[in-house]
Amino acid sequence: MVKDDNALLHFVGSCIDVYIFNRTISGYYTLNHNGNPIEVYCSFEGVSGYTYISKSSLESSFDLSKLFMTKNFAKIRTLLNNGTQKEVMVENIKRDALHFGYIKNNVSPFLYISFPMSFGENNKTIQGYRAADKTFNCTVVSSGLALMFNFYHNLTSSYVQADGDLNNFMTGWMNQSLAVNESKYMDKAFYFPFKMSMPECCGNSMTSNQVSNTKAALGLPFDIVCERLECCHEDDTGCCTSDDSNCTSESVYICQNINGSYEKMSKPCNIDNRSCPDQWSTWEDFGECSVTCGEGKKSQTRKRFLPCAKIVETVIQNNVCNKTKCPVYKWDYLNSMSLTIEEKKEMMKDELVELKANLTVDKKNTSSAIRRRTSAPDDRPSASSVGYIAILLLVIPLVLIVGVDSIRCFQSKKKYRKKRICPSQRETGEEQTVTDLKTE
Repeated sequence: MVKDDNALLHFVGSCIDVYIFNRTISGYYTLNHNGNPIEVYCSFEGVSGYTYISKSSLESSFDLSKLFMTKNFAKIRTLLNNGTQKEVMVENIKRDALHFGYIKNNVSPFLYISFPMSFGENNKTIQGYRAADKTFNCTVVSSGLALMFNFYHNLTSSYVQADGDLNNFMTGWMNQSLAVNESKYMDKAFYFPFKMSMPECCGNSMTSNQVSNTKAALGLPFDIVCERLECCHEDDTGCCTSDDSNCTSESVYICQNINGSYEKMSKPCNIDNRSCPDQWSTWEDFGECSVTCGEGKKSQTRKRFLPCAKIVETVIQNNVCNKTKCPVYKWDYLNSMSLTIEEKKEMMKDELVELKANLTVDKKNTSSAIRRRTSAPDDRPSASSVGYIAILLLVIPLVLIVGVDSIRCFQSKKKYRKKRICPSQRETGEEQTVTDLKTE
């Protein structure tokens, strides 16, 4: 196990102190609590970190409260019997504060984490925990002891009263654990025999022996409140160098421990005590819009040069363009296919039926004037032929009626004349024709 013996770390009392000294690489460190060396593994993980205590340090006297800064979450790492290491973040069921403790026992000192009970519907007491954002809970019969994880220096038989069932509640946190990158494996001296106990529900307890002698480690959490030193240390006069790719050339944060709390101070980043302001190019013209319709983007860029670090960055600015809606060309692809008109109609059948239904006019509720205005002209030859035939069908009966009436009228007039020329049959006693009258 590699330890950091740097003299600057001989007086630090926590992993956050280690971080402030710019030792931002996860690893093994020796802390100092009232002259007692405490072996820890500091895991720096972005905005949070975790302190893991070695088994040997449990035999020393230390202040547990200095090793964590928050009680909202914690990490539990496991060491399987095949050497694989896994980890999972755990929280209280309603993200209430957890409780961390340390019992200094002459036989087997141990660390523990407890999960206070919560209240659910109808004020029922619920016991449980969250592991990787998945909830595991059960209803407690009576308000007894809270769920606890104990991490023992030596797990003796006196601490194991009865093994419970390996149900989902007891093993859920292990099932949610993910593999740790091998480069971040911890030494086995940081893993403990453990016991998980929940007397009120879901089984009495679960121990390392029940899960193939798996060992566990408790990660005490802390927030990384200060940014790491980007370019320079507090005593540097020329902090920005050409080979320092992390230099921002604007400012760095120096963290100081003032009355137990960490505060940031901004300092200018300089080289040879000369300021190095960043330099900007002018904006280039906007490029073409990404689309021709339907709201696209057009971009323009400019360069930012950081002289201290000799870094050139490209800054992009986007504007919205072509907000007009795009026309619909749903069936354009049919033109590239070798299809007959009938085949195209068959493919478009459903849409044509819907289109026809939408274009149908209810003439009962529409006046003739509106129908004339809304009716569309039909220039098809077949439509003209139908119109001509309709006109003929209307004209021919009229012509026939007029002709028949004319013939009847003519015949009626002729008969009337004949009756007036011929003498009455009563006077002569015999019928005479016009011819007879002419010959007399």
